[in-house]
Amino acid sequence: SLSSISYTRIIITLTMKSLSYLIAKCDWNEVYQRLQSAPEEASIPIPTCYEGTVYPLHKAICSKSNPMPRKVLLFMIEQFPNALDQNVFIGACENPRLSRDSMELLLSLLSIDIYQIVQHNAQYYAFIAAKKKNTCTVQLFIDRFPCVLNGNILAQACIYGTAEMVEKILAAGVSRGVGKSGGLFLKTNEGEDALDVAIRLYDEKDTERRLILIACLQYANAAKMGMKMLHPDYPTILAAIGLVPKRILKSLLKLYAHELTNTNESGKHAILKAIHMSIKEKEGDDCDQLPHIFKSVNLIDACNDGNLELMQQLLEKGTQYSYGKLSGEESKTAPLSENTEECALDKTVDLFDENKDGRCEILNICIHSWDELSQHSYDELSMEEFETDILSENGPKNALDLAVDLFDENDNGRCEILKMCIQYANAAKLGSSIPPSNYPILLAAVGLVPPEYFLSLGNLYHHDIKKMDRIGKLALKKVLKMAEEDYLYKFYG
Repeated sequence: SLSSISYTRIIITLTMKSLSYLIAKCDWNEVYQRLQSAPEEASIPIPTCYEGTVYPLHKAICSKSNPMPRKVLLFMIEQFPNALDQNVFIGACENPRLSRDSMELLLSLLSIDIYQIVQHNAQYYAFIAAKKKNTCTVQLFIDRFPCVLNGNILAQACIYGTAEMVEKILAAGVSRGVGKSGGLFLKTNEGEDALDVAIRLYDEKDTERRLILIACLQYANAAKMGMKMLHPDYPTILAAIGLVPKRILKSLLKLYAHELTNTNESGKHAILKAIHMSIKEKEGDDCDQLPHIFKSVNLIDACNDGNLELMQQLLEKGTQYSYGKLSGEESKTAPLSENTEECALDKTVDLFDENKDGRCEILNICIHSWDELSQHSYDELSMEEFETDILSENGPKNALDLAVDLFDENDNGRCEILKMCIQYANAAKLGSSIPPSNYPILLAAVGLVPPEYFLSLGNLYHHDIKKMDRIGKLALKKVLKMAEEDYLYKFYG
């Protein structure tokens, strides 16, 4: 009938003008006008399928498609302040589209009892915000309740949040002196820290996961290197060296090789030295891996006598035998190709200059070459020429040790002897019979001489360091720091 149709139209018209309907449509101008004409509607519960009372404020605060303006929010609360309870605050934490101004307004209008509850449970509310990727609310909680930083908020942000959120938490933690590196190494109940979480969840195909890990690595590296603040444009690969498993380092090398492409030759040597140090398997003392010639009585006597020319001849001849065709039938060490004078390191250095399409090849050579070298052991030769040249058990361990013991930075001869021993020993560790050209002496010395000699070597051969560009110098600092840590671990546990 006409009367029933008219009644239905009236109901529909009234429904479309109701506060609940206008909130659902996010028509905030109409919501504001409705509250002006009928302010009592702010206190009328909205029927829902959930237990408990839901007021219009609850529904409005949860709108994500078009968040409620601060003006409307304030007016709605003023009409019915009792609606501002914990549920409203939880809804606000779960809404990443709600502005920081609106969140600050909610905090300022909370009753004393509710505010104390929020303050006491700040870590819980911050976790809710982090889980919903609500960065501005997490930041607000950090500013209002700094104790949040002492909990697991960073690890939770690494799991649920964004790289932007992680960076903000780390920056706040560092500025407030929370633990080491802004709380990066605070353990969760599961025994993980935020860096562990970021490493575990890393996925090179997921940009957010990758950026979260990079943010953590930059701060972890800054702490490791003793930097008071992040170094601008610090290469991702350098930051990752020594902090991530080989599989992740391999992935980052592939993705960020462009950061290192333009560095000069000595810089590339430093980068690859750092990579090698981070992935090699240390079995026994490094000196045990030196070629047989370093244990030669003749070489040790020449070193002791300061006979630089004889040492040069012995080292050249000894290392050539080490990598050339052996006369002994039992030793089957394969010689290097006669057509190839470059060692694996030099090949990798050259490939760093390849174009973008060659970066995967750069990566594979870099990683696999170092893998092979780190597992390589230098077999003692059975050459007739050296059979009677056996080191006495009571003498120095090898020529390199003796050169270190006799080193005097004011004696040019002793400096040159140590330099020569370092060059040949380093070449051997790189799998080459000839010392690489333009290889900085200080860099070559790492892993061969104790760290207390680095300063003297750096002063003597400072021209090597001056040739390095910015990235090369950063890589050298990384190598020296890794060597210092390794030395301390060996001797002090």
